[in-house]
Amino acid sequence: MTRFKTDPFYLYPIKEEMLDRLFIDREEEIAIASGLLKMKFADATEICAILGGIGVGKSSFLHYIAQFGKGMGYDVKFYAAPSDFSSDKDSFEGDKLMVLIDDVAKLGDNDACDIYSTLEKQPEKKDCTVFFTDTYDRNRDAAKQRSFTVSHSISLPRGMNRDKLRYFLEERMRRCLSPGERYVFPFSDEAIEMAATRSNGNLRSFLNYAKNGWMIATGNKSKSVGEGEMKSGMIIIDRAMLGHCDLIDMKILWHSTVGDINKSYLAHQCGIDTKTLDSRISDKLSELVFQKKAGKDMMVTSVYRYVRNGQDILEKTMDGLGISLIDVAGKE
Repeated sequence: MTRFKTDPFYLYPIKEEMLDRLFIDREEEIAIASGLLKMKFADATEICAILGGIGVGKSSFLHYIAQFGKGMGYDVKFYAAPSDFSSDKDSFEGDKLMVLIDDVAKLGDNDACDIYSTLEKQPEKKDCTVFFTDTYDRNRDAAKQRSFTVSHSISLPRGMNRDKLRYFLEERMRRCLSPGERYVFPFSDEAIEMAATRSNGNLRSFLNYAKNGWMIATGNKSKSVGEGEMKSGMIIIDRAMLGHCDLIDMKILWHSTVGDINKSYLAHQCGIDTKTLDSRISDKLSELVFQKKAGKDMMVTSVYRYVRNGQDILEKTMDGLGISLIDVAGKE
């Protein structure tokens, strides 16, 4: 298998020294951020929120902006956590200043509002730009205060389609090759489709599935990552992910994987009421089970319904957790 000088499946926020190899496919967002810095007005502080869900690359984007700002001559202050920013009394001291605050998304609504308020009340600077990362999902009051505080927002995509995820992975692998290695993209179309579907287009999740498929192939001395390797790698990840689920959760998952199922009938099949079903779906199954209207009915389906060999993947995942198909499906 091909060897790499840097892990192309790297799952964590990309630090500045790794940006050239791993930071890919953010051209439109970069254009907005660089335009903001280049069109800076002398009589106002610009505050920009970088919005996105977990695993879409908010922190990596912030590191890229920091590097870009240094190249433009900004005095860059990077705070890896909101608490670091809050405890620094000199956070707004300096000329041609750029302040970057990561992980505001991890704060509850009230604590996030404290950050918004601090930014809003900062000493007026002639040349200061602030970027901070945050979640899309805030309650109404917090969202209103954030909107009042920021002058710009850059929203990162909630998910990428299969072609974009494939390009992302191909480009990373190409850039990370060890010297002298010939570039051959080892993932089959079926493997990419499986990882893209199972991850719901989330970049970090997609890379995690791709990495496991790659490790299975490498361990088996295979030259490519096909459907079988991706399936095996996916089962290992999902076994850990679903380890906190109980039998009721597994029943919900299984029945909604076999096919789209009426919500009331699903609750009956699982021996619970629809209120409990809603609670289960919104809690531990929020990324796995979805509801959609079909005429007057509410239908429920799981992500495994759309993954190649999804039922088999789920069955083998449950088996690894000691949960039998008979207990979940109620029949041989």
